[in-house]
Amino acid sequence: MSGSRFRIFLCGLFLFPLWYSIAGPQYYTPQQESTSDSLKIVNADVTSFDSRIVRDARRLLGNVIFNHDSVTMYCDSAWYFDQQLRIEAFGNIHIKRDFGEEELFGDFLVYDGNTKLAQIWQGVKATNGEARLTTNLLFYNLNEEVIYYNEGAIIYKDSATLTSRQGRYFTRDRFAWFGGEVKVKDPGYTFSGDTLTYDHVLNNLEFFGPSVITRLPEGDTLISDAGWYNTEDSTAHFYQNVRIFSKSGNLKTDTLHYNQKTDAGYAWGPTTLTDTANHIVALGKFVTFGRNPERVMLTDEALIKYWEEKDTLYLHADTLKTYTYPRKDWAKIKNDTLISRKDSTFRDFIAYYKVKFFRSDLQGAADSMYFSTSDSVGRLFRKAALWSGKNQATSDSMKIFTLKKKPKRMEMYGKPFLSTRKDSVFFDQVKGLRINIFFDDSTHIEKVEVRGKVETLYYPVDQEEYIGGNKTKGENLNILMKNNEAETITFFPKTEGELTPMEKITPSKFNFTDFLWQTEQRPEKAEDIFHWSESEK
Repeated sequence: MSGSRFRIFLCGLFLFPLWYSIAGPQYYTPQQESTSDSLKIVNADVTSFDSRIVRDARRLLGNVIFNHDSVTMYCDSAWYFDQQLRIEAFGNIHIKRDFGEEELFGDFLVYDGNTKLAQIWQGVKATNGEARLTTNLLFYNLNEEVIYYNEGAIIYKDSATLTSRQGRYFTRDRFAWFGGEVKVKDPGYTFSGDTLTYDHVLNNLEFFGPSVITRLPEGDTLISDAGWYNTEDSTAHFYQNVRIFSKSGNLKTDTLHYNQKTDAGYAWGPTTLTDTANHIVALGKFVTFGRNPERVMLTDEALIKYWEEKDTLYLHADTLKTYTYPRKDWAKIKNDTLISRKDSTFRDFIAYYKVKFFRSDLQGAADSMYFSTSDSVGRLFRKAALWSGKNQATSDSMKIFTLKKKPKRMEMYGKPFLSTRKDSVFFDQVKGLRINIFFDDSTHIEKVEVRGKVETLYYPVDQEEYIGGNKTKGENLNILMKNNEAETITFFPKTEGELTPMEKITPSKFNFTDFLWQTEQRPEKAEDIFHWSESEK
């Protein structure tokens, strides 16, 4: 919303001090008569007195002019009640200051010199050279230096308007107040609320009560119970039930601060951002955001929810960040991912520290995580772990290559280790220098490749009975999977192995020395992604 527009609406309108006085009952020149040192009859073509018509009043006709301090008033005719210090004026009322551009017009005027209260009604107009106010009845209290209306008014500035049932302007403090069905219409936005104020000294606009601001033509809407906007530095602050609705998503928070010049801001208190186009909900208790480039950061119980047709992924970390950046307008194929010419920007996603996520068919944990649409690759760093059904994968770092938002291949580096739980005691185990995992279209594992210094431990079964524990060593290993179970295992070029009978096996001693089934680390439900065991900290 434009600061200059609100400046004219809310402060430039009522800067004229009004004076309402009428002079005496005879032909008059300024040198001939005055009612006081500050109240002077400047001109009247005809003056008269007739008690049969109006008792104790003088009648002034034709080009009537009065002066009160720095204010001059014009009218067609007037009654002046000397004893009551009361003035009634009629026709073509025109009030202006001896300096400045502020002017007021109307059809009728009553002024009480004792209370210094003036009221003008019917066809009332007020201008200051840039803005114009129209109403049916306007009051000016000279004692309290406040101008007000109670029966509605419209303020015009260029192509914008402000309407309200009530309005107050405190001339000394240069403070404006509007109440009751306040509406602002502008080609760039609309405002609707209960109460709106403007402090011209501080250049600060403030509203109270449920209010709606809509940006045009986009239709983005902000709703808040209270807020302020500073027209000098273009900063806005909204609080109490803040909500933003747009075509691409929504925001809900307790408090929102925004700088229009930098196009950036922050929100605190429980905050929810919903990206309906990408099926993402982001939550946190402190959120920063900006445009050019577009960026968002969430902290304090930060959470991402990504929903699909059949499932939802929940991801938590101390800090979650996402930002976009422009890309070159050419297509390429990299890591099985086609980047279209239609994509104008890339988006990166960063999560740190203590990353943990949950989906019914996949869970994971790591110190940090990074994903970019530039190559559609997700990366897990430091103590990375994934779980799916009975399977566990751990390594120092992992890369997950995706296509059409589904995992196609995963690479594991730095002490990669695969484990499959046979029962509560026995676990199949595979490790090597590098492990690659391939997924089918249903995100099930269909193939595992292990390269360099391969070691395996598995328990062959005969008639549902373990026949022993088989440890083997080799250079390379391929495993073909079916229904997340190993169907065929192939070593090449050579392998060494030894089968140990079950009666000679103590599971805790027979496992590889670096084996660890991470029961405490694995989230069993969505709420567990916020919990970390002492060994993980």
